[in-house]
This record gives sequence, C-alpha cells and structure tokens, in this order.
Amino acid sequence: MLLKILLTSLVILGAVLVLRRRAAQVQQSAAVRHSAVGKPRPAHIAAFGLVSVMLAGAIFFVCLEWIDGYQVVRIRVIDTRSGSAVSYEARRSDVDGRSFRTLDGVTVTLADVERMELGGE
Repeated sequence: MLLKILLTSLVILGAVLVLRRRAAQVQQSAAVRHSAVGKPRPAHIAAFGLVSVMLAGAIFFVCLEWIDGYQVVRIRVIDTRSGSAVSYEARRSDVDGRSFRTLDGVTVTLADVERMELGGE
C-alpha cells in the first residue's frame, strides 16, 4: 500500500516538473516572439507613413472642396429671346444644373429659353 502511494506521488511530482519545464519553454519562446514583434520593421514604418500621407491628402482635398463650395459667385441669367440679363449672387455649392439658391434664400430655376453664366466674385 505504501508503494502505491509512493508511486502515485512520484508520478504527480514528475508531471508537475514536466509542466513547469514546458511552461518555462513557452514563456521563453513567447518572450522571443514578443521581442521580435515589438520592434517595428521597415515595411511597417513605410506602410504607416504611406497611410498617413494618403489620409492627410484626403483631408486636404476635402477641405479645398469645402472652401470652394462656399465661394460666392455672380450668376447672370440671360433670356435668349430678349437679351435681357438679371444678376444674382449664390454660393458655388448651391448651383445645381439649371437651378440655384441665392444668398437671400430664393430658389431660381431657369426656363428653356434662358442661359446661365457663372463668374467669380
């Protein structure tokens, strides 16, 4: 009976030692992998730089488009039958095809016999 207890204790002790050794090996290999992953590679730096430049360029062009949309333009509506012209002022983003909204909030839609000329302020 004592032999069975001693044998069981030795098996448990051996299993604990094996598990400790494996845990130490796993921690060691994880530390090696972590130190290799922690260092930025040149490809990662280049990719991050490229994404940063693309994002900055996109923001720049969106800002330019937004600023250009708020530019006030002078619009001349000319009646082709009589030759009379009427001038309006509107923001460039408010001009849409054959209609526009003036700075006063009036929506103007052109007839088939009218033409529109845009000019900067």
